[in-house]
Amino acid sequence: MGKSIIALILPLLLFSSAVAQKPEESIFSPVPAESRASLIERLQVMLELQRKDDRRALYEMMFGPLASKFTKEEFINLSATTRVVEFTPRRVDKEQLDLIPGASWRIAGDATVRDADGREQKKQGIVFAQYRNGEWYFTGVLTLESVLRRIELKPEIKPPA
Repeated sequence: MGKSIIALILPLLLFSSAVAQKPEESIFSPVPAESRASLIERLQVMLELQRKDDRRALYEMMFGPLASKFTKEEFINLSATTRVVEFTPRRVDKEQLDLIPGASWRIAGDATVRDADGREQKKQGIVFAQYRNGEWYFTGVLTLESVLRRIELKPEIKPPA
């Protein structure tokens, strides 16, 4: 009798703990457990800074093309044509293509961006992340348009004709 009760209860407990898991926990599960919580927390901070367009604080969390191309003052003074209003992660993968040198993780999701005229659009977004010296650094939310603009900023990179 005792074994049959355990056999009935154990699957229910396992199922309920899986259902109670937060969505971001399953999305971020590829990230090692010891750095997962800090990634989620720091990503939320970065997204809030991007929403507020706080470039001074945002620059301190950046790595990649923008951080290496511009000084802090140049980055602060860049004119933004669009601003990220919201970003919802949908998938996290180990970065293996080296699209952004130094990136170790790729976070893909849904982005809402606002253009200079105040119009909002839904787009696919991606954030590249790097874990360095116990801290997470990011590229910011990139959309296809923002990647193409960054290519234009670097004249030595020519898009295929």
